[in-house]
Amino acid sequence: MDWTERKWLEALDTLTKWSRDHEPEGTGQVDPELVAALSDDLNTKKALDVLRRLHTDGRDADLVVSARLLGLELVNPMFAQERQNRDAFLRMQNEDLIAMMKERLVSARAMAMASTEPKKAFAEVDRLKAELQDAGVEVRMSKDDIVLLLGHNFDPSKLEALK
Repeated sequence: MDWTERKWLEALDTLTKWSRDHEPEGTGQVDPELVAALSDDLNTKKALDVLRRLHTDGRDADLVVSARLLGLELVNPMFAQERQNRDAFLRMQNEDLIAMMKERLVSARAMAMASTEPKKAFAEVDRLKAELQDAGVEVRMSKDDIVLLLGHNFDPSKLEALK
């Protein structure tokens, strides 16, 4: 295996994204696809792909239990602190892009609220929200404000594509 410093940093980044400082809610189950991957001559790549899918799907309890089967402890304050540092860095690094997306959402909502056909007009608001959520941005809308929060699965490349 070609194990470089870059790959080590990518692995650390993945673990920090998956980690948490407390047990997730609910009782998780080991994913059957993970067991199948390990039964397939210890297919580690496939097993890690299953963990990635669990993370992407937001199945935190299943992710933690499945990772433990591989000897990975994701409930770890050290990794959680690294994740918080990473998220703060990503927020700072993507501040302009996030502000632009918020402005687009504010504008679309204002136009929809002023429209004579609000149901049709809110389709653009819903589309923008869905794209932001797909990029790992949580959208909180109130009567007076829109707040965009970076989720644990934030992917700046998906936001960049929305420009």
